Amino acid sequence: MFIVIFIISLSLFLLSCAKKNKAQEGNSKKEDGKNYIIFVNADSPDENKMYSIEVESKDKKSIYQKNVLNAAGIDGKIAVLSEEKGKTGLYTINADGSGKVAVLKDFPIKNSYVSWSPDKKKITFAARKTGDKSDEIYYVETDENKGPVKVTDDGLTDADPKFSNSGETIAYDKKSGGNYDIFLYEISPLRNVNLSKNAANDISPVLKTDGTRMLFLSDEAEAGKYNLYSMNMDGSGRYPLTSGLNIDRHSVDVSPDGSMAAFVSVDDRKNKSLHVIDMSKKTVMVSNGSYISAWSDDSKKLYFASSDDKEMKRKIIEYDIQEGVMKDIVKVQYKPGEEAEGIKFIYFTDKLK
Repeated sequence: MFIVIFIISLSLFLLSCAKKNKAQEGNSKKEDGKNYIIFVNADSPDENKMYSIEVESKDKKSIYQKNVLNAAGIDGKIAVLSEEKGKTGLYTINADGSGKVAVLKDFPIKNSYVSWSPDKKKITFAARKTGDKSDEIYYVETDENKGPVKVTDDGLTDADPKFSNSGETIAYDKKSGGNYDIFLYEISPLRNVNLSKNAANDISPVLKTDGTRMLFLSDEAEAGKYNLYSMNMDGSGRYPLTSGLNIDRHSVDVSPDGSMAAFVSVDDRKNKSLHVIDMSKKTVMVSNGSYISAWSDDSKKLYFASSDDKEMKRKIIEYDIQEGVMKDIVKVQYKPGEEAEGIKFIYFTDKLK
């Protein structure tokens, strides 16, 4: 009887230790409750450097000194499309700049948005290799030491790939028949499906985190001017969320809870403004002169970049959605002639590794 009790007690003790270690392992990824903004500042087209800044203390650190062409963040990991020694490569780093891994070296990835799969095992992008007749969609597994997998191969222009929440499909836009449509690639059974089939230009798909619907831009109402639309993942249930705007192609960012989306509109004078819309179609203009944004993990705050040409400073500003209050997080001085470059990337995280 004593032996049985001892064995049960020992099992419970070991199970408790395992749970405690797992919890400690999860907590160790967080930096004592601190929040960080990872951003890329561009002084010129070939001087794009990556930094981190702690939101409360404003402690700023350089984390990547090579020329960054583009980046994407997920759960404390950054995929970096950068130029090193004149060659384009895809790398991953931790949010503190450590743990650099070369995923693809000397690969002709287009200077466009890269996208993680939710499990952080794959990255998708557009590229044009030798032999490709146009920009094609690829993805690569980050931890398998395998070459990239070609998603499209039809000689048509493909762009803006985004992984779905399941990681089993990739949404992208394709120029086919004189206009762009939204396509969906299914990794298994290896097929591409035209979702939008619309005479207008449908571009820049962004998927909601729950995987139920897709947001995208379309010039259906007025040729050449893009508004925000929504549709189901099978292409049905299409409807507009905005009207009378011209939304910047790469600016739509859905909040983590899926209830809102931020985007940047461009007026006829090329002035940009940041907006937030909830899914009941109520749109609020947040700030003039803003051009890129990122959500906090709890969807309560929005961080965005803006420029002050009078002070010759770029800013990253925190906007409290509920309170409507703004505060500066970082200011970066720039020189005359550098106004057009700006902040190229913003990512919020509470994890550095």
